[in-house]
Amino acid sequence: MNTISREATVTALASIAHGGESMGTVSLFRREKFVLADGSVDSLPVVSGNGIRGALRDAGMAHLVDTLGISGGLSLPAFDFLFSGGCLGKDSSKAVRLDEARKVTGLIPLLSVLGGSTGNQILAGKMTCGKMYPICRELAHLLPAGLCDGAPSGGDMMQREGY
Repeated sequence: MNTISREATVTALASIAHGGESMGTVSLFRREKFVLADGSVDSLPVVSGNGIRGALRDAGMAHLVDTLGISGGLSLPAFDFLFSGGCLGKDSSKAVRLDEARKVTGLIPLLSVLGGSTGNQILAGKMTCGKMYPICRELAHLLPAGLCDGAPSGGDMMQREGY
């Protein structure tokens, strides 16, 4: 099997919410610790690979069900399998049968790329997705040269939003 690797620069056109630590009704953006160029350590915002996979899955599956006109005809287990990758557990009433899941994965290429789970079985996907790191001053020594020129601090990119 051939491995294809892609890197991209992504620009957020709206606020990004990506849960990390929760404090009551406030959920902080996910952060990870980085060793900075001066040797100090700082917690900076990141978007997990799993979050990226989830966004790709939602967009791809929404397009699929809209194109096929089946959005209202999905059972809850089928909806979960398509949009959230299914569920692991002993309660088979909440899961797509394994033989059905394998058949559907063969018919829908996006499922074979992203994988899923049903019952107590995991159907591995073919895609591995890394994290998104902020283009900020603190990570200039880790990202491609020149990418962070004039970039703000990672902490300055964060804000609280009320809903």
